[in-house]
This record gives sequence, C-alpha cells and structure tokens, in this order.
Amino acid sequence: MEGIGKEQISTEIARMLREKGCSIADNVNHYLPPKYKNKNLIRINESLQKINEVGSTMPCHLPEECSSSELETLYEINEKAIHEADNLRTRLAKDHDKLEFIAQQKGQQLGGYKFRREISHKDFDEEVPEELKQLVQNNVDLLMSIANGFKDIAEKYKIAPPRRIEELKEDYQVLLTFDSVFQPHHDFKSTGDSDHAFERQYISDMAGKHAAGNSDKFPTKLCAHCSKFETFDPDDFEIMHWDHTSPTDYRCRKCGGVDTIMRGMSREQVGDRQAFIVRQAQNVVSHMPLFGVTLHRWVTKYIQPKEDSRKTVIAQFFQDGSISQASYKVAKKV
Repeated sequence: MEGIGKEQISTEIARMLREKGCSIADNVNHYLPPKYKNKNLIRINESLQKINEVGSTMPCHLPEECSSSELETLYEINEKAIHEADNLRTRLAKDHDKLEFIAQQKGQQLGGYKFRREISHKDFDEEVPEELKQLVQNNVDLLMSIANGFKDIAEKYKIAPPRRIEELKEDYQVLLTFDSVFQPHHDFKSTGDSDHAFERQYISDMAGKHAAGNSDKFPTKLCAHCSKFETFDPDDFEIMHWDHTSPTDYRCRKCGGVDTIMRGMSREQVGDRQAFIVRQAQNVVSHMPLFGVTLHRWVTKYIQPKEDSRKTVIAQFFQDGSISQASYKVAKKV
C-alpha cells in the first residue's frame, strides 16, 4: 500500500476485499481505528448512527397507537431525524460534487456521465485598459452612489409613505415597471433589452415563432474562424478582444479576424414568455414616463412638509441664539 495515506487504508483494504469477492469488505470500516479511516466516511457513518439511534428511541410502533405525550415525543424524534438526514444529504452532495470535479479534471466518466468544466460569463472578461481605469472607476462610484441613494429613498419611503391607496398602487406599478426594464442588466440569462423583446413578440404574432426566432442575432466574443464546437470541448473556442479599429469592435488575437459568431434566440425567449412580454410592454407605455413624476410627487407631498416642519421648530433656537447670544447644544438620547 505504498503511496496511500493512512486515512485511506480502510478504504483500500475494503476495495481489495471486494475485488476478491469477500463479503466482509463492507465491515472493514467498523474494525479499524479512526486514524485509518476516510474522514468523509467517518462523518457519514456518524450521521447514520445518529439517525439509527433516533429511530431506536421510538415510543410506539404506530403514531395512531401513541398517547398525547408519546405523540409529542415522536414529533421531537422525527424533527431530530430530519435534521440529521439533512446534514447527511448535504455532506453526500458535497462529496458527490467533489467526485464529479475530480473526474472532469482526469477526463474520466462516472456512472455513464461525461463531465465538462463550469463555464461562466467571467470566462469572457478582459482586462480594462490602464488609460480607462480611472474613468471607469468614476462611473462605478456614481452607480454605487445612485444605488445607495435608492436605498435611502426606500428607508424614507417606509417611514413617510403616501397615505392614499391610489397613490400607493400607482407607485407600485411604476416601480415594478422600472425594475423590469432594468432586469436584463442584472440577469445574465437575458439577451437583448425590452425593445428587442417587444419587437420579437410583434414578429411572433405577425409571422410566427420561427420568424421571430430568426429576426434577431446577437454578437458574441467568439471568433467565427477559430472557434470549433463539433468536438464538444468547452475550451475549443477562441475569445475575441475589444479593438476600436475593428468594424465589429472585436478582433481575434489568433487569426486577426473580426467576424464573430452570432447567437440566435431560444424558444423560451421567443414564445414561452408571450404573456409576460405583452404585459411588460403595456406597463412600460403606461407607467415608465411616470417614474420621475412619482418621485417628485412623493418628495414634495410627504417628505418636504416633514423636513420643513423640523426646520420651522429649530429655527427659533437659532434666532434666539443670534439675538441673546444663547448657546444651545443638542442633548442626544443614549
């Protein structure tokens, strides 16, 4: 057993016995000290033991035969068993994912499944040019400031909301529309914006879903010449990089080409969201222009009178101080 860690000895002995057809292979883990056992298996066995212990303390055979006190005990026992079973499932799922990841790295199949590495949108990021970083950071700071401003508005809205039901309902529709319009910007599964969605829906209604599916193609960062997909290798593609001299805004560093693979629409994006797209279009037409009006109405009608009331009350203290030289200090509650 050279090259095997001591924590794998139990597993290795069991494997060798199984190959020889020995029925005691599954019991090896019960007889060796913990230092020779796989830690993951130890945790799994501990969870199974706890579940078995919970089952052995059942106060009665059937719930229907339990008294009131036994029923309460049985309920507590079941809750403990569910908790231990959840912990066990979490550990097993984590170990399962780890096995699949190792198999993918080794190019090995398990259970008849082929594995590929995880591919995310971050794989297609590229370094921001040095001369642009400060301008980019300035805009990022402004976006964060705007986001924090909306959080402040939300807190103020909670304390000083409109008091009329019709105004609250209008605010809801306006904000719901504003949120749905921005959805594509924070949902990486979306392709295109609201205008594209409305246009596709129009074509779908007038010319069918097939025509709608072929009405729009969206550029990717994949080189049309160097990217090959027939091998089913997730790394067999070439990512293009930004180039302001390219007519497509991107250029392949491998072949120098500027042609990009165009992505079409999926069935879900074209037809399955028909009711949502139509309602969203209606909401945009009806409510989007009211976003600024809604904020202005709320600020002037509910926030401004509140703030002006405070200023009116404290003004007398400043006025008294300027005349009699009296000095007031705010005593804050601790």
